[in-house]
Amino acid sequence: MFIVNTCTGKVDVMYVSKGYNGFGNGIGKTTPGFHITGGWHHSPNGKVWSPGIKMHGLQKGINDKAWSRGVVIHRGFARRRGRRVNYCSGGIRSSSTHSNGDLPGSCGRSAGCPAVDPANWDKVVRDLKGDSGGGVLMYNYTPSMQRKDSSYCGDNLWK
Repeated sequence: MFIVNTCTGKVDVMYVSKGYNGFGNGIGKTTPGFHITGGWHHSPNGKVWSPGIKMHGLQKGINDKAWSRGVVIHRGFARRRGRRVNYCSGGIRSSSTHSNGDLPGSCGRSAGCPAVDPANWDKVVRDLKGDSGGGVLMYNYTPSMQRKDSSYCGDNLWK
């Protein structure tokens, strides 16, 4: 995940999970393309990762089912044998403070949600949800975008 501060030009980079079933608008898939983030989602069944930041897909047929599927940005926690475990680690790298190469660590698979290292959660909430609850424009780049030409900006935008 790249979080770009358009005022300062600072870019923060962190690992994020992807869906276990690839990419698309279906169950277990990471939704590609443009989304608006904003607001809290609290799981009604006490999921270990709750709360999450809502994601609203903006492209009909591509990611417009993200919110109805419950796709949210959340901490990479899971329950294994009754214990809470972190399945996404790797820290954070910032363009203004680091010049080294790859991040250590890795992320497991999610049910389609972008899950981040719990150590990065406060920063993600501050930058993507916003202190006042307003969200940001988010773009999920997926392998399908590699096949597009350089002028590609998204299919079925705001339809």
